Amino acid sequence: MRVMMALFAMLLWGGACEAPGPAEYFYGHDLSELQLYTPVDDSEGVHPSDSVLDNPQNPFSQIQPNNTNKWDLEASSRTVAFFGWASLLVFEPTGEHQFYAALNLKSIYQKEECEPDDLDRIKQMAIRGFQAVLTDFPGSVSYLADGETSFFLAPLAAQNLSELGGELPAGYELEPNAEEVP
Repeated sequence: MRVMMALFAMLLWGGACEAPGPAEYFYGHDLSELQLYTPVDDSEGVHPSDSVLDNPQNPFSQIQPNNTNKWDLEASSRTVAFFGWASLLVFEPTGEHQFYAALNLKSIYQKEECEPDDLDRIKQMAIRGFQAVLTDFPGSVSYLADGETSFFLAPLAAQNLSELGGELPAGYELEPNAEEVP
């Protein structure tokens, strides 16, 4: 009887303690306070730089996100999402990682989630990130939530680049009916 009661008590205690979501904690790092981005280098989040790993704010410099939890990080603050994608870009350079690192830099800039003195710097970083998608990863794709439907990132990178006032790489033209930005 005591064993049954102890098991029942453990079951109740375990059921009442929900694990925090990955957007709040990541391998012991509390991500809830990471709202404002402070760059330490102008090349953070732009391939082939690995300087994002030197940013003391970056909780992913030692333990990288993976293909499962990177989308959970995207659902948290833009700063957390940027550090996740930019760190993944260092560990696994792909156009998808570059695109979403740049997209989060653009959002940080637009929402002014940084110190006012860093606004133009972050805008220029986003521009260079979108240019890197077009020059270093021109055929890259990303996928919808179904994991099967893919879409090309180059038209989206070009559209975002244009919106920020950046220059398209030589020979690249913005398609007038480019897909909507995710």
